[in-house]
Amino acid sequence: IKNVEISIPQYGFNKTSQEDGMITFNTSQKKLEKITLNNFNIKGTNYHASGNGILIPKNNNYSFSALKFNKLQFNKNDLNISYINLPSEVKLEVKGKSLDLTNIDINRLFKESKSKKKNIDVSFKNDIVYMKNSEKINDLIVGINCTPNICKYVNIYGKLSQNNFVAASIKPIGDRSSMLIESDNAGVLLKALGLSKNIIEGRLNVQSISRKIDKNNVAKGVMKISKFTVIKTPVLGKLLSLASLKGIA
Repeated sequence: IKNVEISIPQYGFNKTSQEDGMITFNTSQKKLEKITLNNFNIKGTNYHASGNGILIPKNNNYSFSALKFNKLQFNKNDLNISYINLPSEVKLEVKGKSLDLTNIDINRLFKESKSKKKNIDVSFKNDIVYMKNSEKINDLIVGINCTPNICKYVNIYGKLSQNNFVAASIKPIGDRSSMLIESDNAGVLLKALGLSKNIIEGRLNVQSISRKIDKNNVAKGVMKISKFTVIKTPVLGKLLSLASLKGIA
């Protein structure tokens, strides 16, 4: 695939033409039913992926009903991934040494996952997650189980630099959802998310209740940052911009 150009910007992958690359695999198919993709191996100068998958016919085309990466390496990513796409549910399990979110639009990925109108079950455990502005989250553990209408649970925990932490959870309360986000270093977390470089230290606490009204999720809550320092920006203007939580709202 030396003369092939491949770009998947939402995942930060780009292969230019004239860059060496090779794909090997074998397949089996019964009639016009599912195609089994065995032992695929994709390798180039700066990337390597191997695994297997199952494709099923859908709308005069084929799509993956199951995909497993025994190895997925590109940029700073070093992962094992298992993906199962059932008629009513998507299951995703991600493990590995490192995940690179430096140039990825997290908000876009979240919107794409919600648009599928399926139950979502996600399990994630990674040693290092590379975030924006040269920040990292270590030992990140994520568990997500959501329906198109409400999340049964969302649990997130990770270690920031300087021995700080970030924790988040979402749980149902009747027809509503309760969200809690906490960190003992608001500045590092906001910098890692690409929201602000101008807050130093501080404790972050976000609490909100949301419910669906006329097909829209409406949330009410409080975001509190205490004992922090603001640099290189008018204090009031920056606080107003943070209150909008642009990019993760």
